[in-house]
Amino acid sequence: MSDGTCVMRVHLVPLVDLETGQIVEIDRDDITKITSDKYGIVFTSHESGKRYRFPRNQDEIEEAWFQYGFRSTDSTNVVNVNRAKVYDEARGLLYFGDSEESDFAYVAAVHNDHVIALSIQRGIKVIPSGIRSRYNKVKERLTRRSE
Repeated sequence: MSDGTCVMRVHLVPLVDLETGQIVEIDRDDITKITSDKYGIVFTSHESGKRYRFPRNQDEIEEAWFQYGFRSTDSTNVVNVNRAKVYDEARGLLYFGDSEESDFAYVAAVHNDHVIALSIQRGIKVIPSGIRSRYNKVKERLTRRSE
């Protein structure tokens, strides 16, 4: 750059610390080697010598990527809610495009209120399920919290 500004790129990788089980983000440039063992693919840090592995299950994936907008919507999906466009409450479907032909993820009934709240907060269109819809109750609850 001509103004003397230096740009530093950091590439963080969400991994699980083998000693503590905690999700941590490691700079990709700090990784000295990648091996395979009983833990799966293992990454070794140059700075600390500590060892890490990829998240292996849905709970670990959600925890590792939560800050980037990923949420669990049922027992088989962790979705990027930043990409969601429409939530159809009656069908329990979260669409990633504006039409029913777009890619979607299922939303379990237990996650319905949470997905409605996320939709309201993030400007995702909600198609309420009719007279049994939880949309207005969730919206009212969010409004009371913000006052």
